[in-house]
Amino acid sequence: MFVMEVRTKGDSKYLIYRRYRQFLNLHQVLESKYSPVDPSTTPYTCTLPSMPGKVYIGNKQEIAEGRIPELNTYMKKLLSLPTWLLLDDALRIFFYQTEQDSLQLPRALRRLRPPT
Repeated sequence: MFVMEVRTKGDSKYLIYRRYRQFLNLHQVLESKYSPVDPSTTPYTCTLPSMPGKVYIGNKQEIAEGRIPELNTYMKKLLSLPTWLLLDDALRIFFYQTEQDSLQLPRALRRLRPPT
C-alpha cells in the first residue's frame, strides 16, 4: 500500500492510500484513451511516462519500498502532461479521497524521493 499526500488549490491536504494495481489500472485506462496506435484518429494523444514494472518474487516490503521513488517519478511526470489529460475523470477519481482513505490511521510515514 502506498500513501500519497494530495494538496488542493485551497491549501488543504489529505492522504490517499493506493495499491500498485490501482496505479497500473490508472495507467492502462489512460493508455487506452490517449496512446492510440494511430495518432491521427484523435487530437488528444500523448506519450505517457513508463510505469514501473511488476515484481513477482521477493520480500513485499522491500518491493514496495523500492517502488516508492519509481512511482513518485511516474506521478510527477504524469502530472506534468497537458491539462486536458489532467482533467480526465479516471485521473481525477484516482486522487479523490475515498471513505476508506479517510478511515485509515497514518502510521510513521517515510518520504523516499527520487534523486534530482
